[in-house]
Amino acid sequence: MSDPSSSDWPHWNALTPTFRASFALNDESVYNAAGDLWESALKYALSRNLDASEAREALLRAVASVSAHHTREIRALHSYLFKAYTNRLLRLLTQQKHYASLESVNEELASDPTVVEVMEQQVLLSEVVARMDQEMRSIYEGLILGYSFEELAPKLGKPANSLRSKFSKGVKRIAREVRYSE
Repeated sequence: MSDPSSSDWPHWNALTPTFRASFALNDESVYNAAGDLWESALKYALSRNLDASEAREALLRAVASVSAHHTREIRALHSYLFKAYTNRLLRLLTQQKHYASLESVNEELASDPTVVEVMEQQVLLSEVVARMDQEMRSIYEGLILGYSFEELAPKLGKPANSLRSKFSKGVKRIAREVRYSE
């Protein structure tokens, strides 16, 4: 095992039971093997633009994963553990690339004033529709489907002028509510 004074990998006895439980660290030999690998593991992570905390967490999770197997059956524990560690880092890098690509799409969308305007209108429209009562929503849905108030009147069981008045007053009320809520 590496010299504890030359490494910042803590000794097994220095770990609290809570810390061990949080990472499911139950095999001291696997943990000590990770201590032997720590400097190489850190270099590997840093070469892939990851920081020491990400490297440490990935190695601790790899220790827990390897410890869950029958470690006596593993012939080359250090190699097996390092491979488990690199697999964890590759998954982490894949996730980070995915999030980075989503961020670039969001930035691109946010920089296009047309897209921003359309999205703001959609949000506002959904707020307006959410504030409608059931009757107003029925009138609204009929209107966006191309029906006139006269065509909606028999379906909703009210005169066309009553539907027109209710819808007009309701839209004005909701507009006031939205204006005052901003």
